[in-house]
Formats: sequence, C-alpha cells, structure tokens
Amino acid sequence: MFTRRLRILLYIATTQGLILGVYHLILPHQWGWAQGVASAPEVLQWALFALNDMWSMAIIVLHLTFLFTLVKRLPESSLLMAQILGIYWLLHTLILIIRPLPLPEGFAYVAWIAMAVPIMLCAAYGLGARKLNLIISNSNTI
Repeated sequence: MFTRRLRILLYIATTQGLILGVYHLILPHQWGWAQGVASAPEVLQWALFALNDMWSMAIIVLHLTFLFTLVKRLPESSLLMAQILGIYWLLHTLILIIRPLPLPEGFAYVAWIAMAVPIMLCAAYGLGARKLNLIISNSNTI
C-alpha cells in the first residue's frame, strides 16, 4: 500500500524531526542559556527551560507516533499524523518568518538553517499527506 519512495520520504522527515526534538534538549547547554538568563527572575528561568523541554518532548512523541503508524502501515493514522505534523511545521515556519531567530552576524547561516528545516519538513509532510490521501482514496474505490 505504501510506495517505497513515500516510505523513504516520510522516514527521512520523521528522523529529521526526531533529531530536532532531541537536539533541543541539548541546545540550552550548548548555547549557554543559563548564563544568558542568570539575571532574570528564577520563575522566568524555569519557564524558559520547562517550555523548551516540553516542546522537545512533544516533538519527539509526535514523531515517534508517526513512525509507529508508518511501521505498522496504518494509512489512515499516518495520514492524520502527516497532516498534524505538516500543519505544525507550517506554523513553525510562519513564526520564524514573522519573528526571525536573533543571532549575532557571524551566525547568520544558523538562521537560514533554522528556516530551511521546518520548510523541508512542512513540504515532506504535506507531500506525504497528499500521497497517503490518494492511496486511501484508491483503496476505498476498489
């Protein structure tokens, strides 16, 4: 039912999403967030790290759920997950357009990468949802 190309596209997108979720667990330490917010009230420091951790876990759980639907070859569930993830990454892209990532000049390339990743994920999940919808439609007409 799932074509080989579709599975590869969705496995790559899902892996990329998982890596991004895991990386965000490491990112605060890598970028020295604790030193950057040391003068902020403790509750704001907590909120920053808690929100980052919860975002990371939500992205990991969503992508693992989608991976499960792919492995089990559940087309209707995969379609729903592809739609949810596609919409999420579209909104993520729009937020980055409205509020670009503020970085020092020497790190301008990071802002481009930060914009390219959600665009690629949005496109992959959008295309995946379209193909899955066609597969489901064709299987229901037989």
